[in-house]
Amino acid sequence: MEVIQSVDRIRNKVRITFESGWQVWFLHRQVLPFPLEVGTEVDRKSLEKTVLLSQYPSALDKAVAMLANRSHSKGEIEKRLKTANYDQEVIGLVLYKLEKEKLLDDRDFALQWVESRIRKYGVARIRQELRMKNVDPEIIDEALQTASEEEQLQRAADFIRKKTNGSRAFGDPQKFFRNTAAALVRRGYSWETARKAFQMVSGEYFDDT
Repeated sequence: MEVIQSVDRIRNKVRITFESGWQVWFLHRQVLPFPLEVGTEVDRKSLEKTVLLSQYPSALDKAVAMLANRSHSKGEIEKRLKTANYDQEVIGLVLYKLEKEKLLDDRDFALQWVESRIRKYGVARIRQELRMKNVDPEIIDEALQTASEEEQLQRAADFIRKKTNGSRAFGDPQKFFRNTAAALVRRGYSWETARKAFQMVSGEYFDDT
């Protein structure tokens, strides 16, 4: 049995904290199978079942709505549901359901993300973005294999060409190289790619840069 230690109403939710430290959340409109009073004893297994039955439909609806808006990683869905205070078991069931119905696939998501971002950014930045979305490192590596070094070099060179406004007059070449290389690195390109791209555009070598 679990004994209620505190009951807190937060916006449209009720947070119930038990003496063991266990917490559960309910929406105000949900009917609870016990009185919300401090000291009330509650059967944990029964309450866990109640939480599951009450939270699962709305948690699934929230996740599906997210996916209807745009593609999301599994980690993004999980984070959003945790932020909304859904029970971890409920979140697990929602993620399982979405993956089983092929509505959630981190490999597809990672490939789409790389495809959409590679036109503007380097692999280092894209890798970091996918990490922040809690995509598995192995899946990130697989997705980034589609980004060839040659493509990265061409994109970096295009970036430099735009900076020159079509002119070969770089002013101070060393300074221009440092500034453009730094800008490329911030975009996720490697320093070596930036260097090769500059050489491609300028036709010069700066071994002492």
